[in-house]
Amino acid sequence: MTALYTNRRLGRVLTAVLSLSCLFSNTLPFLNIDLQVIILTPMRTCLLLISLYCLAVWLIRLFRREFRSSLAGCRMRLAVLGFMGLWSLCGVLWLVFGDCIALANTEVIGIITLFLYALCFFTLTRDQSDVRFCLRLLVLCGVVLALMADVEVVIGSFIEGSAYHYSLEERIALEQTLFPPSTVFTNTNDLSAFLLICLAVVIYRFITAKTKKEYILCSVTALILLSPTPVANSTIFFMAFGLLVVIAFLFILCCRNGTKKQRISKSVGLAAFEGLYMFPLCGAIKFLANKLNTAYFSGKIEEFLATHQTDSSAILDQLINKNTGAMTDTLLNQLSANQAGYGTIHIRWWLIRAGLDFSSQHLFLGCGPAGFRKLMDGNAVYAPQTRNIVDPHNFYIELLAQYGIFFFLAYLGILFSMLAVSVKRMLAEIKAGAPGKGVLVLLLLIAFSCAAIMPSGFIRFTPIWLPFFITVSAFEIKD
Repeated sequence: MTALYTNRRLGRVLTAVLSLSCLFSNTLPFLNIDLQVIILTPMRTCLLLISLYCLAVWLIRLFRREFRSSLAGCRMRLAVLGFMGLWSLCGVLWLVFGDCIALANTEVIGIITLFLYALCFFTLTRDQSDVRFCLRLLVLCGVVLALMADVEVVIGSFIEGSAYHYSLEERIALEQTLFPPSTVFTNTNDLSAFLLICLAVVIYRFITAKTKKEYILCSVTALILLSPTPVANSTIFFMAFGLLVVIAFLFILCCRNGTKKQRISKSVGLAAFEGLYMFPLCGAIKFLANKLNTAYFSGKIEEFLATHQTDSSAILDQLINKNTGAMTDTLLNQLSANQAGYGTIHIRWWLIRAGLDFSSQHLFLGCGPAGFRKLMDGNAVYAPQTRNIVDPHNFYIELLAQYGIFFFLAYLGILFSMLAVSVKRMLAEIKAGAPGKGVLVLLLLIAFSCAAIMPSGFIRFTPIWLPFFITVSAFEIKD
C-alpha cells in the first residue's frame, strides 16, 4: 500500500479516471447500477473507489506521522474542504428535518459528491507538475467536447439527458432543426461554461508562449474551443471571454517579458484574434452551421411530411394534446418567452429578484435544498415573468436563497481572498517580467465566477467544479 501511496504515475491515472468519468458518465447509461436508494453511475462508482484510496493515503500519512507536515501550506484547500463539508452536513440536516421536494435528494447528493471530489483532487495534486497535468487534461477534454458539439449542431443528435433531445416529429412541430449544442451536458449553457474555463487555460498558455509553434498550437486550440459557441449563443460567454482577452492583452503590454516589439506583436495578435472571432467568424460559423443542418434535415422532413400527410402546426397540436413531456414543455416555454419579448436579461433579472425575495422571506437563513425551484413553481408573481423557468440560473442567488447568508458570505470570502492574492501576485509578475501562477489563477477564477451564472442549476453541475478544485491547488501549491 505504501508503494501505491508514493506512485506518481498511479496518481495521474486516478486523476484522469476521476475527470473523464465525471465528464462522460452520461454517455454510458448502460453501466448504471440501480441500488434503489441511489443509482451508481460510472462517475459515482469511480469517485467512491478513488475516495477510498485517498482516505487510505491520509491514514498512511497519519500512521507514518506525516499528517501534520502534509497539511503544511494547505490553508486554502482546508478552507474549501471545510466549506464543502459543512455545506454537505447542512444539506443532510435539511433533508432529515426540513420540508424538501424530491429534487432535494439529488442536490444534497451532488453537494456530498463535490466534497469527495475536492478531497480527491487535493490529495492527488501534490505539486505543480500534477496541476499542469490536470490543466492539459482539462483542455483536451474541452477540445473533444467542442468537436462533438460541432457534429451535434449539424446532425442534431443529442444524448437522452440533453434538453434538446427531440424526435424528428418534435423538430418538425416546432419548425426548428438547428439547436444549440450540449454534448454530455444538459443544455448549451453548461457546455459554454466549461469551454470558457478551458479557454482561460489556453489564453494563459498564449501569454507564456515563446515559440511560433506554441502560438500556432494555442490559436488552433482556441479556434476549436470557440467553434460551437456562436451557435450556443450565450451572451454571458461572449462577455466573459472578452473580459479574459482584455486582461491578457493588458498583461502582455505591461509585462516586461521579451522585447517591446514581441510584446506589441503578441498583444496585437490577441486583439486581432478576438476581433475576428466576435465579428466575421461568428457570423460565418452560424451561416455554415445553418446551411449544413438544413441540408442534413431537409430530405428527412420532406419524406416525413409526405408519408404522414400532415403539416407542422397539426403535429404541434398533437404533441401539446398528448402532453409529450418536460422536454417539449421546456422548449415551448422558451419559445413563448421569445415571442413575448422576454430575452435572457429580462428572465435573469426576475430570477434574481425572486431569489432575493425568497431569501428575505426566510430571514436570510435559506429555504433549503432545491427550495428555489419549489417556491418558483407556479409562483403568481415571478413565474409569468420567467415564463415558468424555475431554476435560478445564478449560483450566487442559488446559494443565498437556499442555504442562507452565512454560506453565501463564506463562499465569497474564499473567492475574494483568492482573487486578491492572485491580483497581487500578477502585479509582482508584471514587475518581474515573468508570467506565472498569479495570472493563471486570476484568469481561471474570473472564468469560474462568470461560469457560475451561466447554467440553470450550478450546484448540481459537478463537472464545472473540477476546474475550481484544480485552481485552488494551483493557487496554493508552491513551485
